[in-house]
Amino acid sequence: VYLKYYTQLNENSWADCSKSIEHHQYPETKDKTRGEMILCGSYAVRDDEPGAKKPRTKVIYYSECDFKTSVPAFMAKNFASSAMKQYIEKCIERIVDLHPHK
Repeated sequence: VYLKYYTQLNENSWADCSKSIEHHQYPETKDKTRGEMILCGSYAVRDDEPGAKKPRTKVIYYSECDFKTSVPAFMAKNFASSAMKQYIEKCIERIVDLHPHK
């Protein structure tokens, strides 16, 4: 379970952050290990060049997690890569919705 906060900083930039939280409806159990999202966040800014034909957006993403177990490096990298790809696709969809290119 995690808490996510996002905000539009100005007309061309957005930021969000997430952190694991404890919730009484989802208690930890003895038979499962729950990982922790220590802190995750991103900053996205529309960064078009003057006269550009296509919109351009820069995204900076930060993630610090504790899986609470030993995870082979290739699994952690695959997870991070997959999560990042999905996140970027969501960012692009949202930016296009907010600022359709004319």
